[in-house]
Amino acid sequence: MVAIDSIPSQNRTAMVESLFTDSISHRFSQERLETVLWWTGALENKESIFLANYEFLKKVWSDNNFRPFDNVKSSTLHLSQHPDQDFLIRLSTSQQGGITLTFRRALGTNRIVHTRFQVNCNSNIIDPNGKEHSTISSLVNWFSNRGYKHQKATPAGYICNTSMF
Repeated sequence: MVAIDSIPSQNRTAMVESLFTDSISHRFSQERLETVLWWTGALENKESIFLANYEFLKKVWSDNNFRPFDNVKSSTLHLSQHPDQDFLIRLSTSQQGGITLTFRRALGTNRIVHTRFQVNCNSNIIDPNGKEHSTISSLVNWFSNRGYKHQKATPAGYICNTSMF
C-alpha cells in the first residue's frame, strides 16, 4: 500500500475521478466529483482518512443498494414517493467518511429518519454494535434484521442508465 503522504493532491483527485471513468455505475458531474473529493478528504489533506474512504468507495461503488448522491431532502422525497421501498444508503452530506441510512421508522409508514455510520480505517462501515461491514449488502442485511425485526424490507436501489446522460 502506498503511504498517503506520497500521494499529491492532484493524484488523489485523479484517483477519485477514476471511480467515474472506470465504471458506469454513476455518471460524472463536477458537483458529484466535488462531493466525493470532500467526502474522502482528498483536497483537505486528511491523510488519515483519504485512503480508507477511497478504498471503501471502490468496494461499494457499483452496489445497486448504494445511492451515494442523494441528500436529506432527495432521500426523504424518494422514499415518500415510493411506498414499496423502505430505506436507502448514501454518503453523509455533513460528515466526511460518514454513511447515512435513510429509512422508514416502521415498515408501511411515512415517518422517515436518518442515521449515520462511519467508515473506519479498514474501509468498513461500523454499526452501533461495533461490527464491521465491508459491503453495503452486509449493512443492508444487518439493518433489515435489526431495524425491522426480520421482516422483509426493500432497499431503494440505484440504477444508472447512462443512455439518459
